[in-house]
Amino acid sequence: MSPRPYRVGKRRKAAVEATRARIVEAARDLLADPQATAFTIDAIAERADVARMTVYYQFKSKAKLLEALFDDFGARANMKKIQEAFRDADPAQGFTKLIEVFCHLWKTQGALIRRLSAMAVLDPEVDAAMQERGSWRREAIARIVERMSLGPNAGDVFDLLYVLTSFETYATLAAGHRAQKDIAALLARAARALVASSS
Repeated sequence: MSPRPYRVGKRRKAAVEATRARIVEAARDLLADPQATAFTIDAIAERADVARMTVYYQFKSKAKLLEALFDDFGARANMKKIQEAFRDADPAQGFTKLIEVFCHLWKTQGALIRRLSAMAVLDPEVDAAMQERGSWRREAIARIVERMSLGPNAGDVFDLLYVLTSFETYATLAAGHRAQKDIAALLARAARALVASSS
């Protein structure tokens, strides 16, 4: 008797998901490898030990693969906690939580993000992916800031809050050997001061 169709389908789905996860892991490994000179589909396929067309079958494009890689960053950094920031009745406290979430992301995934940022200078696809994720962070900030009572300089305050939550700001402060929690506390104090000055 042949296997039931749903069992075959379940095994096939599991195999597809395993291959997809292996490709994303290979992309992470490639970024982490200081000897790697190119972040290409071919290089990722070779590291994942799959055919080049398998990568395209799974992700359709390098842009979609980068999207999956960023999702992997978020999962490893427990970015789901951002929902707590959105749900907080006090928008200022919510923004403090948002800062903590992003600081955790920058701390845990920072080395790979730094490598991608360097690649973005020469690779338009990587640059576009980085810009898209930056806009996602901007939208997250906007969801909380729109609940704050900001004055006529609200646009300037928003832009400064965006800068405060950036990887570049975190990396600059971390270079002074500050701990993640201390950086988050410092940024939260700066954010509160900015909001107070505009209220």
